[in-house]
Amino acid sequence: MSKDFNLLQWISMLFVFVILWLSFRGNIRYTLLGFMPILLSWFIVLGAMVIFGKQFNLVSVVISTFIFGIGVDYSIFVMSGLLDKGNNPDLLKYHKTAIFFSAVILIITVGSMMFARHPAISSVGFCTLVGLVSSVVLSYVLQPAIFRMMQERRPR
Repeated sequence: MSKDFNLLQWISMLFVFVILWLSFRGNIRYTLLGFMPILLSWFIVLGAMVIFGKQFNLVSVVISTFIFGIGVDYSIFVMSGLLDKGNNPDLLKYHKTAIFFSAVILIITVGSMMFARHPAISSVGFCTLVGLVSSVVLSYVLQPAIFRMMQERRPR
């Protein structure tokens, strides 16, 4: 089951990458920037699970795809706000506010399962907490910082 899940996860990541590439009209720099929080948050979740001795189970697999989808949304909203800054300067602020409230609600509700006594439910809570926090931090902080560096270095 673990091998099948890994294969499906990489196939879905490839699919998201292609969709991002098409959405950004073939601009590989924007595509990589939009994809970066998704990939890094996945590696952070996997690393944290190894460090803290958590195991993947069937429910963790389902929740991991949920986290992946939410991370995709956060990344796309931030990229949309960054790219549309000239037309609507407040768009990024609105998107970040929506992401913040979404993340807080999800972290509190699903992350509270981390305190359950059952190991499988605790693992689900842990995966969710680490995945959502890393997705938000990467989308909020790292993605805009790299975007600004890309804009400053772009030839005029």
